[in-house]
Amino acid sequence: MARPQFAEQRYFCSARNLKCQKESLLIFLQTATQQNLILPLPFVHPADELSGFLGWTGFQILPGCGDKFRAGVEALFPEPPKLNTLYHLFRRAGLVPEDWRRAWDGEVPFSWNPNRCVS
Repeated sequence: MARPQFAEQRYFCSARNLKCQKESLLIFLQTATQQNLILPLPFVHPADELSGFLGWTGFQILPGCGDKFRAGVEALFPEPPKLNTLYHLFRRAGLVPEDWRRAWDGEVPFSWNPNRCVS
């Protein structure tokens, strides 16, 4: 079931004319939530660019779901991406874990960090 925030997040994504990659990541995060692969951290308003990525302040991969989540992220690319490309996708959105390996394993969250956001 879709969360009530999802429609508003997609609206602001469209209104900002964000690039395909950010839109694809947003839709993937929403889908991964509905598939119970991840647990979102508290949402903020999607227009608040200083506090989150289109409303997302972060998320944590649920135990045992890391491989399926990562496969879904990799499927966003036309060819299998390099590891650095995956990291860069999340850095562009400002959703960066303190430790990548532990985050893929669901041990630590991917958290909003505007200081680590890259264009």
